[in-house]
Amino acid sequence: MTASFVDPASGQLRPGAPAAAPLERLVDRAGDDPQRLLAALAAHGIAAAAVVEVVARRAPAVAQAAVWRAAVARSREKGDRLRLAGERAEAALAGLGDRVALPGSPLGPAWSSDIDVLVRSDALADAEAALCAAGFLDVNPLLARLGRRTPGVRRFAAIADRRVLGSVELCLRLHDDGPRADAAIAVAVAGAPGRLPRLAPADRALRRCGKIAAKRRVTVRDVLELAALREEVGALPRGRAVRVAERRCRALVEPDGGRRPPPVSPTWLQARVRSLRRQARRTLRPNRMLVAFTGIDGSGKSTQAELLTGSLLRTSIPAQAVWARIGFSGSALVSRAARVGQRVLPAGSHSAQRARASGAASAAAPLTRRGPIGWSWALAVTLDYLCIARRAAHGPPGTVMVLDRALPDALVDLEQGFGGALDLRLQRWLIERWSPRPDLIFHLRLSGAAAHARKADLFSADVLERYARRYEAVLAGPETVALDATRAAEDIARDALRVLAGARPGGCAAGYDDPGRRDGFRH
Repeated sequence: MTASFVDPASGQLRPGAPAAAPLERLVDRAGDDPQRLLAALAAHGIAAAAVVEVVARRAPAVAQAAVWRAAVARSREKGDRLRLAGERAEAALAGLGDRVALPGSPLGPAWSSDIDVLVRSDALADAEAALCAAGFLDVNPLLARLGRRTPGVRRFAAIADRRVLGSVELCLRLHDDGPRADAAIAVAVAGAPGRLPRLAPADRALRRCGKIAAKRRVTVRDVLELAALREEVGALPRGRAVRVAERRCRALVEPDGGRRPPPVSPTWLQARVRSLRRQARRTLRPNRMLVAFTGIDGSGKSTQAELLTGSLLRTSIPAQAVWARIGFSGSALVSRAARVGQRVLPAGSHSAQRARASGAASAAAPLTRRGPIGWSWALAVTLDYLCIARRAAHGPPGTVMVLDRALPDALVDLEQGFGGALDLRLQRWLIERWSPRPDLIFHLRLSGAAAHARKADLFSADVLERYARRYEAVLAGPETVALDATRAAEDIARDALRVLAGARPGGCAAGYDDPGRRDGFRH
């Protein structure tokens, strides 16, 4: 059942409905600034595609902005992905019958951020096996490695057509720190043929109120969810969590609704204690993971870093892509020094592109790539690169940092950038000693001839072949996984994600019997 103030087909909030007033005020406060509106919607968990009609009516200037239209397109694409993920999850779990149930949302699937499935305690292993057999990717070993496991929740990535659709979570409890879901599943409403049972309206209300009561901050979406549930069930069930949820939502939308603090909720206290414990663990053991893509120019490092980061984010796993290249991503100080050198030194004496492309040695090397000036400049850019790379790799706790270039690339780039005209033993030693050490390195293996076909305007074939051999010599450690870079980018990205998740070639993760295991990441 969908709320009366939401269009059931599109998930659009109907403008002018009384329940939509909090969101309309949110749009009004943003004025004609699309970035401010998008930030407000994101903070309140509202998809841009769900409020197109409201924005068109109340902020027509924003509705015409290119940045708003792009955000709506992304939001709709995400909604389509999640709908497909939900359909695939239902098909995969259909054999479990009444041992699982979907919570459902009165606001419709356009408002969802992932797919939750409630599972009876005695059906968890069967549900996991069913998802794995259907091609879902078990990411729980990776979550354990990052310190992001949630008790009573198992997460899987829904994959179709070589792309990640979204996150599917098997939940043993009605909500975090709430009661077991078994009783709610037992009285779930049978679905249509081929569809899983849905929670009864009262249990959906209890689940949502438990979530609201546990939140650190209530959002406009919570207010809309509660209004939709109240419309569906009439009177909300009794309970402390329900009272707290109602008071907190009222405090958000009514100026004088929050004069008195809401009653203390055990659910809220448990959530805050759990959050403090999690923050303490991440402070003591950050559990970030460093993954790198490496390979000669033209192998597709940037593309793969972007695809892997996007896949992880779609699975609700924090990830950041980082790019740092020696001699190119310089700090402000080194960049200013380079500009001064370009003004002071003779023309043509500060670019190494010709030497890099031809592999020339000292005779053709420019002034800044030979002699004392060249050696000093090589040391300066090496130290600058190490500072940037180490700072970039030190990301937030519990995050996968995806490096676009790593230690092997820095060694090869050092050789490329200075044309073989200098004794660079000190610089090489510094890079080998102080470069960030990835937990996992993906070597995008590409022959010199294949790379030349992609970068014919930058390098000669024999130079690229020499660099390819250099990569083979450097990348000999057990943490390296070689991937054939001549394949389609989507196929490479799929294999990289499976390796990162600790997966067997067939689908599910290896070594997940013990959730605390950290193996499967060194290959």
